[in-house]
Amino acid sequence: ATLGVGGREFRAHWPVLASCSRFFRSRGPGGPVALPEGLADTFQLLLDFFYTGRLALTAHNRARLLAAAEQLGVPEAVALCRAFRPTGHR
Repeated sequence: ATLGVGGREFRAHWPVLASCSRFFRSRGPGGPVALPEGLADTFQLLLDFFYTGRLALTAHNRARLLAAAEQLGVPEAVALCRAFRPTGHR
């Protein structure tokens, strides 16, 4: 699948997208997908998570990743974002 986000283009395997995201599962395969501009700075991190199971969370990107994961229907990423506590912060 070809995904356009904020002027950037990403390639991904549709079965991976659909298995991780309710948004992609509900769309079904076929044709390029234009994603909302607001996902431009976080989509690569979510795409990496889809393939590796690791989410590169920091105190600086947590809120944006949570919003993107909620928007795309990625419950595992939502749970990780909500549970995240930055090291050294109380």
